[in-house]
Amino acid sequence: MTLSLRLLVLFLLCVFLICTLPVSATPALAGTYKITENTDLGSEVRITVELHLVNASDTSVTITSVAVRSISSPLHLVSAPANLFMQSRSKAQTTVQFLIPKKDFATWSAGPHRKFLVKFHSADEKPALANVLLLQTKG
Repeated sequence: MTLSLRLLVLFLLCVFLICTLPVSATPALAGTYKITENTDLGSEVRITVELHLVNASDTSVTITSVAVRSISSPLHLVSAPANLFMQSRSKAQTTVQFLIPKKDFATWSAGPHRKFLVKFHSADEKPALANVLLLQTKG
């Protein structure tokens, strides 16, 4: 076999294997959030956030925590525990509190929407993280 034919066979084998891999059941989570309270604690701010989530997937999930990335230290997550079971194709609401550095809060609160990291698991899978883009509501 020539080198180009071997490369073609190897490429086709890789494509076949990729297509047969199981797809992760990451839920289609979306929604809105509203900051209901913020308390200045000196160098930190405690914020209370009301989350309105929609699970548009066919998979029920349990949300165990919600996190935001620290702006001053992007590899660091600021997380809050949550215990929320969401049926497939349903809506749910929960409230979480974050304790974040004041300088991060000032930058984080400047825009119209934020990405939240939601730690979840479905009945048959290990815990996983999903980036969830939530739009901010006023009121």
